[in-house]
Amino acid sequence: MRISIDNQVIEVKDAGTVLGAALDAGIYIPHLCAHPATGANAGMAPRSRIYRNGQPIVGDSTAPYAGCNLCLVEIEGQDGMHKACQTPVAEKMAVRTDSDTLRTARQANLAALLTASRHPVGCIACVMSDGCDRNICSMNTPEASRCCWKFHGCELRRVADHIGLPDGLGHTPAPPVSAGDNPVFSIDYSLCIGCLRCVSACEAIAQRGAIGFVNHAGGIAVGTVEADLKSSGCKFCLVCADVCPTGAIRENPARKKTNRLRRSLASSIFPPGNDVWLPLEAADLDAVPAREGVYRLCDRDQTVVQISGTADLKRDLLRERDEAESGTGFSFELDEMFMMRERQLIQQHMERFGDMPEKNKELDDLF
Repeated sequence: MRISIDNQVIEVKDAGTVLGAALDAGIYIPHLCAHPATGANAGMAPRSRIYRNGQPIVGDSTAPYAGCNLCLVEIEGQDGMHKACQTPVAEKMAVRTDSDTLRTARQANLAALLTASRHPVGCIACVMSDGCDRNICSMNTPEASRCCWKFHGCELRRVADHIGLPDGLGHTPAPPVSAGDNPVFSIDYSLCIGCLRCVSACEAIAQRGAIGFVNHAGGIAVGTVEADLKSSGCKFCLVCADVCPTGAIRENPARKKTNRLRRSLASSIFPPGNDVWLPLEAADLDAVPAREGVYRLCDRDQTVVQISGTADLKRDLLRERDEAESGTGFSFELDEMFMMRERQLIQQHMERFGDMPEKNKELDDLF
């Protein structure tokens, strides 16, 4: 089957959605509720009750989840806009992913999502984030609206950068609402945007169904299906943390373990202009030449953790793969003047983020 997206003809191997076909072809369509590992969440059925910290939250269970409404597209010969995550591909379909109408609608829908969830917007709208030391806010943003731990690894922020925020967003952020302590991960519900990725991942990937949602107070409330995680069936596999596009679910930083589910989990797809990372795995390292160059490592949030120049890219990346605390993704470039290029990239990183990558900082401290 052939369809065209933005005048680019692509071959579609199986009957899927416009969003899936576009992303498979490397054509980005904004999205937050859909994820490559679970598909679309629009249409999911709510529960009548969920729990946060053992306290029940009751809501309307009749209206299905509407979705984030960011993946809107136009289809030639059809009126209006369509959700790419729910629109099946059809032979000779012609899709447009960008127009003034689509941009305006996406901005309005993003604003509605942020307002309904009361997610802080100071971090998303900040024009001074590059090079920010995260200690003193040069924009005088109230502390509750400042950048959370996820910072530049935040998918919500990158999607907002791509779509653009309309003027006049002035809702009061929700106060931090933390879940009960456990040694594996922490939850801050005030950063939740109700995308339901965690709900679908727990159901489809972990096959536990420990997380649910209700329609509550004009928005989406996510929580456990029983009074606590254990009684809900949670096995602490952390696929929920891996698919979360915000800082709402955070793995304990001291925890270094992974598992089969997380290793096989498809990664989020970020807007164009962001770094393209390959998994630090044997299959992807096969194509790396044994030549001079510079490589970068990132963690699961696609934050750069190391920049290194080397005379043999393949050798050093194979070594990094075998080290337990190395990153999960990598990128590389060939350069015979690899030491000079390493210094340039580290300097650029410091100018943008205010500090050296974590592992470079550790090496610097040794000397």
